[in-house]
Amino acid sequence: MNETLQMILGYALIALIAFLIIRRLVKTARAYLGMKQYVKSAIKLDRKKFNGLQLIDKIKRKRKRHSNSFDALRRRGKMLVRRYLSHKVEELPVFVRYANGSLLKRANNKLFLYVKQDKKTVTKVAIKKGVKPLIELSNQFHCLDELINFLHHLPDAILDKKPLDIYIGQDDANLIYQIK
Repeated sequence: MNETLQMILGYALIALIAFLIIRRLVKTARAYLGMKQYVKSAIKLDRKKFNGLQLIDKIKRKRKRHSNSFDALRRRGKMLVRRYLSHKVEELPVFVRYANGSLLKRANNKLFLYVKQDKKTVTKVAIKKGVKPLIELSNQFHCLDELINFLHHLPDAILDKKPLDIYIGQDDANLIYQIK
């Protein structure tokens, strides 16, 4: 009787461990497939509603002359840019998790933007921190158009796992991304 009880408890323990492993795999697979659907819809949304190249053309008329920073924008331009940046802050971490994960493995990688001058890092911005660091970056380096252009092309570069850098002319710097 005692041996059969130990044998039953051993099988129950093995069954419980197998159940937990299968449950974790199913949960990860469902999350990955949900991200895949989100990425597809986000790509369509970027083409129609959140197109960075069209936004650059719109805000050129809504800012003070000879300026390229967020502070120089007028009211409507600030609202458009803030909405675009908040959309990108929400969207880009999902692209990173989707590109670096797989069906049965979770990815916990984070996306960082760097401004480099002559191979020296001047500024590091974490995308997860929100819109404010991006706005401060555009004000500090006067690179709003370059930042919007960079964020527009960034999802494709993340999915293709290719490097992307944009030259900031006024400060002789490059804007690059890195996934850690």
